[in-house]
Amino acid sequence: MPPRRPSNGTRRPPPFGDRRPRPERPDHRPGRPGAASHRAPTSSSSRIDPFELFCAYYLGIGPDKRYAPANVHDVARRFGVDSGVIRQALQDHRMDPETIMNVDFDLAMAQMDIQVAPEGIDRVELARDIFAQFRAAPRKPRDWHRLLAEDARENAKTFGRRDDPRDR
Repeated sequence: MPPRRPSNGTRRPPPFGDRRPRPERPDHRPGRPGAASHRAPTSSSSRIDPFELFCAYYLGIGPDKRYAPANVHDVARRFGVDSGVIRQALQDHRMDPETIMNVDFDLAMAQMDIQVAPEGIDRVELARDIFAQFRAAPRKPRDWHRLLAEDARENAKTFGRRDDPRDR
């Protein structure tokens, strides 16, 4: 295809110089639609230690052993990889958010334990026990209808019954 000419008749270079953009290959982009989620760990994601990943991503333990909540991009920078590699590693090690939601484990309490650990307590050593509890926790799908009904009853006890504005 010949290069496009600007309206003034001069020749303009192609937008990518001499090279053309290569089409994306979905098999190299974990987590994309159509990509297999049951793949064997990739070399980048398999090099990430599951305990270190759990500490960084879920418990917010930084490299200096201090508490600092981190998102997937912060964790990726810490491990020197792309955020997609972190997401794949979470899946490979069965620690992706969907799996976490279906484990009988109180992650919020574990995060709180790390967050409020007093000075002198090694957060990484504390995290070893938490990680062992997480790994030993049984898989248990959540019954969202039951949980929401229980929460509604507790809220009614605490705050009294309130009319829902949508009922008006």
